[in-house]
Amino acid sequence: MTARVSIPSLKAVLALSAAICLGGAVLYLYADYRRAVDAADRRLAEIAEVSTRYVQQVLGLVDLALRSMDENAATDDIVVTHDPLALHDVLKRIQKVSPALQGLGVVNRDGLLVGSAQTVWPRQVDLSDREHFRIHRDNPKYGLFIGRPVVSRPDNLLSVPVSRRIVSLAGGFHGVLAARLDGGFFAQFFAATGADVVALFRQDGVLLARYPPLDVLTAPVLPPDADLLKASRQDERGWFTSVSPFDGIDRMVAFQNLAGDTPLILVTSYDRATLFADWALRSIPFALLAITVLGLIGMIALAARRQERIGLHLLQAQSQARQSAEIAAELAEQSKLDALASQQKKIQFLAQMSHELRTPLNAIMGFSEVIQRQILGPANPKYPEYAADIHHSADHLLSMINEILDHSKLEAGKWRLQESEFAVVDWLASTLRVARGRAERAGVVLDIRPPPAALAAYGDERILLQALLNLVANAIKFAGPDRLVAVSCHWAEGQELRVEVRDRGPGMTPAEAAQALRPYESGSGPRARSEEGTGLGLPLASSFVALHGGTLTLDSAPGRGTAAILALPAARIRVPAAA
Repeated sequence: MTARVSIPSLKAVLALSAAICLGGAVLYLYADYRRAVDAADRRLAEIAEVSTRYVQQVLGLVDLALRSMDENAATDDIVVTHDPLALHDVLKRIQKVSPALQGLGVVNRDGLLVGSAQTVWPRQVDLSDREHFRIHRDNPKYGLFIGRPVVSRPDNLLSVPVSRRIVSLAGGFHGVLAARLDGGFFAQFFAATGADVVALFRQDGVLLARYPPLDVLTAPVLPPDADLLKASRQDERGWFTSVSPFDGIDRMVAFQNLAGDTPLILVTSYDRATLFADWALRSIPFALLAITVLGLIGMIALAARRQERIGLHLLQAQSQARQSAEIAAELAEQSKLDALASQQKKIQFLAQMSHELRTPLNAIMGFSEVIQRQILGPANPKYPEYAADIHHSADHLLSMINEILDHSKLEAGKWRLQESEFAVVDWLASTLRVARGRAERAGVVLDIRPPPAALAAYGDERILLQALLNLVANAIKFAGPDRLVAVSCHWAEGQELRVEVRDRGPGMTPAEAAQALRPYESGSGPRARSEEGTGLGLPLASSFVALHGGTLTLDSAPGRGTAAILALPAARIRVPAAA
């Protein structure tokens, strides 16, 4: 027999294979990236070392050439000959020592150019405003000074001043021996190294030379808190990553301090994004291979998954068949329970109605028998009182029967509206007239406020009157200690008409308010029905209003009273034209 591999074990093998493939690809790509970074760092270090030695050699040669004019070997100071022809010859000879020298001259103590390698009698240009002149004039012990890049006078060439102090035979300040380095000399050498970026800075952040070249005269001076200056103050050489202030590129930077009278910083860097792009380009074939392998593993996994789904569908079909049978049984049981609950509510309702109907019937029969037999004697003063009780009981009985019949007709969906146009003020006045007697017997004051305008409504006036009467009767039944029921109208042009019936009785919770609007359900709580009635008043009112497209809501809270709000849509309200 042929052994079969189960789906779970195949999935485990595929997951392990995918993990090994993906992990191996990630490790290889990371290792290759590290190799690229290390190679770039080594190349950066080599360029920094070569460039540093070159700059030191050039500056050392220039410094040696300047010192060669010293007539007093016992000191570090320079004493310059006063013979113009001899001075010119010496300066010409020194300038030929280094190709970096653009010019060489002598500046007297007043800042005037008095000797030059270019001419015996130079034009006396005033250089007293130059940085190197002020430094040597004010600092007797300052040695070789490298100044900020300037445009030289008088030939207007970009130069880097290099200078030493001249002393008189008496030992005082006698001027400055100034050399001019070619501004692009170092940049030419930096370009020959094949570097991405090489730059030479003074330790105060002034840029002296750079490749790729840029205008060093307008280049920004690095602030004291720049990454390069902070790092160079802590270490002689080092590495850091930073965004270049000159081109805004994120770079890996190597720096090295150059020892000397005027300390300099040599910087080499490369673009990290370019390095990453080169690495990514090399990684594409390997990445494609890894993706292909993962794709094959994924196709095998999909085939296994499809086979597994077929089996699951069979199991689900069997399970759904069992669940459908169980759900059908549950629905049948629930329908049975709902029918029993509905039947129980109707039984409770009929039991309550039997009591409500018997009480007025007993009163009618009892008082009518007393009057019929003249038990208290002919023309007794009690007969009018009994007759009034008979009338009240019969009226109450008729009201309950009408409510039951109306609700039955609504439930059967056989109600037909008898619509017409009627004045809203007449509707409210009819409510007051019918409800006044009940309010007086209960000791309740009715406060009915007319609508804010002469409005007309379109609908079945009789059942809308019945709905509003039911709300007022319910409010009278549960009026609070102030025994006041307020009826008010709220209307704005184009909006619904809202009639609010408010009492200050015990109030209801939201659950009790919702229960009060459902038929056949008795209340529970502070407003539990404790007086006569079928309990169908509010549900009937809600149904009558709904037939007109309106709503009936209860705004209530325990201890705050209840407001029943009857709202008719704007389509059924209009303002009659003035006569």
